[in-house]
Amino acid sequence: MAYKLSWSPAARDDLHDIVLFIARDNPDRAMAFGFELISETDRLRIFPESGRIVPEYRNEAIREIIFRP
Repeated sequence: MAYKLSWSPAARDDLHDIVLFIARDNPDRAMAFGFELISETDRLRIFPESGRIVPEYRNEAIREIIFRP
């Protein structure tokens, strides 16, 4: 069973800004990075407990993945 994955507006804006920043030097890598990041986080829909609990919230329903390209 797949769960719903929601990106916060701030997270979406941050990803957009990061991709634009990378694209100034390397547009192809910027797109690849964006897709890699989205696909890595997409696994949370199927494996929701694979991310770590966000320490600031201490809520098991809120998780994050530390992405290292």
